[in-house]
Amino acid sequence: MKKLFSASLLVASLLSAQAPIEITPMIGYQNLDNDLYLKNHALLGGEVQYNGFNSVIKPEVSLFFSQPETKSPVSNQYETIEMALNGVYEFNKVAFFTPLAKLGLGLSTTSAAYKRENNAFLNAVIGAKIPLTKRVAFKVESRYQPTYNSAQDSLDFYHNFSVLTGLNIAFGKLDNSTKEVNLDLDDDGIIDTRDKCLFTPKNALVDITGCQVVEAVKLVEPVQVVSDFDKDGIIDELDKCQNTPLYSEVDTSGCRIFRDSDNDGIENSVDNCANTPVGVEVNSNGCQIIDARKSIESLIIRFGYKYTELTSISQDNIDTLVTLLEKYPDTKIKLLGYTDNIASKKYNLKLSKKRADKVKSILVKRNINKNRIVTVGMGEANPIATNMYKRGRSQNRRIEIQLIK
Repeated sequence: MKKLFSASLLVASLLSAQAPIEITPMIGYQNLDNDLYLKNHALLGGEVQYNGFNSVIKPEVSLFFSQPETKSPVSNQYETIEMALNGVYEFNKVAFFTPLAKLGLGLSTTSAAYKRENNAFLNAVIGAKIPLTKRVAFKVESRYQPTYNSAQDSLDFYHNFSVLTGLNIAFGKLDNSTKEVNLDLDDDGIIDTRDKCLFTPKNALVDITGCQVVEAVKLVEPVQVVSDFDKDGIIDELDKCQNTPLYSEVDTSGCRIFRDSDNDGIENSVDNCANTPVGVEVNSNGCQIIDARKSIESLIIRFGYKYTELTSISQDNIDTLVTLLEKYPDTKIKLLGYTDNIASKKYNLKLSKKRADKVKSILVKRNINKNRIVTVGMGEANPIATNMYKRGRSQNRRIEIQLIK
């Protein structure tokens, strides 16, 4: 205890009696890290704060004494002195108290009959002062002290906590020590002591209490909605043809302009072949189909003696026919079935129709729409070779293809 009082007198003597200082004798309770193997204990000491500098951070010296005991069955008592240099920041007064925070570095010396140990620590404190008179205030603090363990080779810390309370007594001139710092945490132009809304958004419009003002919604004159139902660029009010197809070329009255540059009967907007020769036959896309007619009608599909037996060349011709029909989706065809003169005319007429239907079923299975295909049985009519010989008869057993206009 003598050491504590001697150190307190030394600190006080360093400060001028006329200087604005605060002295706070304090008592408290310390909760030690379990690894220290010491019992929790009471603290006795004090703090001296100097307010003479023109700064929001005030220097402070704190000094505390304690006598912790070991947790072993045979209890040994230690003496510990903690001294710290802190920087103190006091917030503006809130309601009836003034919040504060401090951060500093300190050194604790723990001694017993047989050893002495020095450990550095970080001093992190939050607290508050509750004024009782102009010079006296009730002060409470909560401390967290991560303390370096000098007994270990590696970096290791003890985590100690304390709660302290005491009477804060101000000496010297009060005008400096009690001067309010005009802080403005949310930078809205209203100092915190008058600001009822401390966390308004940046650049927000606030009233005299520091609270955000919601701007009245400006009344905007109603904008007339302009409608264009068929999206041809002519508003409905002026559009005399309000159902023109999308992307059609229209005149100033909104009516469709029919343009056919190659005179093939297909409008330019849907004509994929806008320069076909005059007079040629075209499909719905405006493309010439004379080549398709020649290609399709040149294909002949032949059967063997049995009506379901296709020759290998005929299989290839069917593949070609499918490709052409896919390329020209608007094309419709007629399948003309023929036979040789073996058997009766009645039988051959039915057989030729069955062969034409057989080819149609093959095309339908290949995803050609059945409505594009017409089948006709011609029997033994229109032979292209003599039926007297086997070779001629094989030529007459055929399917011819015609385009339907």
